Amino acid sequence: MRKFHKTRRAVAVATATLALAVSGAVAASPASATTTGGGCRGGGNNDDAEHPTGSWAKEPAGVLLLPCVNDDGNGYIRPAIYFNGGSQSIFPCFQLIKVGYGQVHDFGCEPGEWVPASSGYNPNTGDYQEWGNGVIVAPGPGEFVVQEGFWSTINGVYGYYGNAQSWPIWIS
Repeated sequence: MRKFHKTRRAVAVATATLALAVSGAVAASPASATTTGGGCRGGGNNDDAEHPTGSWAKEPAGVLLLPCVNDDGNGYIRPAIYFNGGSQSIFPCFQLIKVGYGQVHDFGCEPGEWVPASSGYNPNTGDYQEWGNGVIVAPGPGEFVVQEGFWSTINGVYGYYGNAQSWPIWIS
């Protein structure tokens, strides 16, 4: 009987230690995390939000997408998407994707109304729109990308198009 009592005590101590370790891990501040990478699709950046660089995704009907993700170096990330409606009215949306896992945050779609068709894209004159800069999230450790797409009717088919992805960002 004494042997069983010692085993129960050892299990209780191990359980309490594990609970403390887990609660400490869960309560850890993202401020202790480090981030590397990030940027816009194709390796560009939006350090100058008025003139983002990168490889714009060319979607059907001349729609152009440029998803970006940046960090503060402490585990918080700031997504931004840039878009040009081409010959279509579009309803742009974006999500945060954890690589190898799937969507971890849905930022939703452009609030308000459809974005009207554009006459063309010229990065020097800023003939595009931006959304999302200023939103900050702390998703925890992992590799992430911002994914951008849009709702529209193209060639008579209403659907979700795009899913262009930013340069990856790593949080440890």
